[in-house]
Amino acid sequence: MSQEPLIEPSSDAVPPGNVGKRRRSLSSGLRVAFAVAILGALTLTLVNRFEDIRHALSNLEWQQVLVSLGCVALGLFAQWHAWHALLAGTGTSTPPRHTSAQIFFVGQLGKYIPGGVWTLLAQAELGSAHAVSRSRSLVVGSGALGVTVVSGAGVGGLALALASPGFLSTYCWALLALPAGAVALTPRVFNWLVALVLRTTRKDVGDLAVSAKPLMLSALWSSAMWLAFGFHAWVLVRALGGRGDHVGLVTLGAVTLSWVIGIVVIFAPAGAGAREVALIALMAPVLDAPEALVLALSSRALLIVGDVAASTAVAPRYIRAKLTAARRRR
Repeated sequence: MSQEPLIEPSSDAVPPGNVGKRRRSLSSGLRVAFAVAILGALTLTLVNRFEDIRHALSNLEWQQVLVSLGCVALGLFAQWHAWHALLAGTGTSTPPRHTSAQIFFVGQLGKYIPGGVWTLLAQAELGSAHAVSRSRSLVVGSGALGVTVVSGAGVGGLALALASPGFLSTYCWALLALPAGAVALTPRVFNWLVALVLRTTRKDVGDLAVSAKPLMLSALWSSAMWLAFGFHAWVLVRALGGRGDHVGLVTLGAVTLSWVIGIVVIFAPAGAGAREVALIALMAPVLDAPEALVLALSSRALLIVGDVAASTAVAPRYIRAKLTAARRRR
């Protein structure tokens, strides 16, 4: 039986008086410090990889880069909708979509800081300013991450298995993700797993739960995200001379499974290093190692550009809203 979404707890409400003012000041300071840390980590990533990124992109025509970047934008759009579906399914009040986009895309920059939890914490802080409790944000963030992993493993395993009989014998283990994912995305199991994960971090989420419809919608949007990211890489692979009859399927499978591996390696910022190594290995049947390296670095560069562009697009409205709220408090 599907679980109905429950009314979110009000434990995150800001208390009145001086205590509330001190808490708001502390929260604002933490947000500023977090923003500085994000920008520093992102800048360091770009500086450390600048030469490799420049060399990789120089092998591609600008038209191909633009088409691939457009696919990245579609993938990020679908990823946001997968997250928003869970947000809408865990409470009675949901922020407008433009506010939801601000919380998601600005908070997403936290993945460039090693540790694997900064995106969740950033979205929790950003959401708390828009009547979204921190506990609800943690459920949504960790749940969206689980949907991403399950759908990625399923799509990736299926794509590689369908590519050829050889792939089927090599990657038949990945097909186990399909029935396992179907079970994991049932409301009872999904909510239990999310609560278990958050319990290890000593976070109490109360009775928050996700019902079947938001889970299904999130999984569909997440699958659309993988298709868009797979097409983004396929455009690059074609430009690099990918060979074989099933280049598209191999590329889709390699991209999704390497991304899942990058998520699992939580100590790497945005899966840096782990994702590239996995992608190069999985692309071996259709690309030689040098071309696969160019693919990995080019894909990483375009994904960084996409993240920065998305957060930049929504940040001005977020900043204006914060300034307006600060003036009202005065």
